Amino acid sequence: MTTPDIARVLRAWRAAGAHVDLGAPVDERLLARAESELGFPLPQDVRDLYAACDGMALASGDLVLHPLVAPDGEGVTTASRQLRAEGWPVPEELLVLGGTGGDEVLGVWVVPDARRTLVVVMGSPSEEPDLAVLGTSLAGFLAAWSAYFLPLGDPGDDPAIGECLTELGAPAGPAVLDDEEHVLRLLAWASPDIPDPRPDPYERPLSPAELTRLAQQG
Repeated sequence: MTTPDIARVLRAWRAAGAHVDLGAPVDERLLARAESELGFPLPQDVRDLYAACDGMALASGDLVLHPLVAPDGEGVTTASRQLRAEGWPVPEELLVLGGTGGDEVLGVWVVPDARRTLVVVMGSPSEEPDLAVLGTSLAGFLAAWSAYFLPLGDPGDDPAIGECLTELGAPAGPAVLDDEEHVLRLLAWASPDIPDPRPDPYERPLSPAELTRLAQQG
């Protein structure tokens, strides 16, 4: 089965019911406002996602995507700038979309002539940005992350989780659900061209220049 696109991820999230909290769709006017405030066009897959839901969260808390615009700074248009004001060395190329439930933040790498949307995790603040690639498409990352963490959210026997995983088409999980190797298998399934099969922003960080090269080489 081919790796997911945004439409399939959205169908899977809707199948998951209460286990995924989806924001309301965003209209073209708000998308254009966000791009004007940012000063650059949003990647198409980011546009497609937000046109269908203005932010989302897994019930487990292991993935939260900000709304496009928010008054408290927790919005896509302001999150990167707010983190820089708090001392995070967020590169200008990193458009912060949300977080993964820990100390890390999550975003996409936005550069001219990009041929794919790198999903980048940035570790907690240090002198230099600790960066790693979790996916080479937004849909792929979202599918892999959801397929791993949704079954861990104590859903019991709720068939909605199974329906979500079936829609995603993800490889079957191991008997022990919190097997860390499984999340690596899912990331590789969803992004076969992921540059590091064991991404780690602390042990093997990528530089901004390396990320730009990876985004542009497609």
